[in-house]
Amino acid sequence: MNVHDSMVVRYSADLENETFAMYLKPDTEEGVKEVNFEGVLAHWFEYVASWNVLYDIEELDVKTFTSYFKKVLLEGKSDGWPLFFETLEDLEEQLVNKGYKTYYISGCCGITGFVIAEQVSVKV
Repeated sequence: MNVHDSMVVRYSADLENETFAMYLKPDTEEGVKEVNFEGVLAHWFEYVASWNVLYDIEELDVKTFTSYFKKVLLEGKSDGWPLFFETLEDLEEQLVNKGYKTYYISGCCGITGFVIAEQVSVKV
């Protein structure tokens, strides 16, 4: 996904409709890109500021995802977040079986985190 050096203008979650949108202002283009995640199970971010600049949004395989975000996932486990699971392997299996994909959102400055969703699309 071509979002490198895009400024995050805003983002919003619609929990009822299981959607999450990020609005990005590209460094080299006019206008705003809209990144839409659908069938959202959960999202998590840290280092959010008013000057967030993205490095990339990439789909990770679930093993890489659970390895990378192990601490966050285990901290949420007792609250049933992102869903109820016994072990990380159990979580991986559930995500795959339910058709979820894991998207890593990395920042050059500011925001970093993930979205677990069924699909993503970009509208220019």
